[in-house]
Amino acid sequence: MSTKITIDTKEIASNDIAGQACEFYPMPPSGHTLYGLRRSHLYALAREGVIKSISLRSKGKRRGRRLIVAESLLAYLRGLEAQQCGGAAETECHERG
Repeated sequence: MSTKITIDTKEIASNDIAGQACEFYPMPPSGHTLYGLRRSHLYALAREGVIKSISLRSKGKRRGRRLIVAESLLAYLRGLEAQQCGGAAETECHERG
């Protein structure tokens, strides 16, 4: 008997799988976001080399599944936070919003 695991990409940013941090995030479907970033923006970041992604595709197939490397996305977001917050204390920066 096989077990099917379904991940709701609307909540993936706040949930871990079996208590472990994810190494890869599936590209969210149209209309969904990952850490507030839409699918098109994630593709653009990957195309520019800002974040890393991999393609799961069977040999000879045109279509597959794209995964985002979690650490590269988190590093990008941390970099944005550091850039926007500068030297401000974390609570001050997040309150400015």
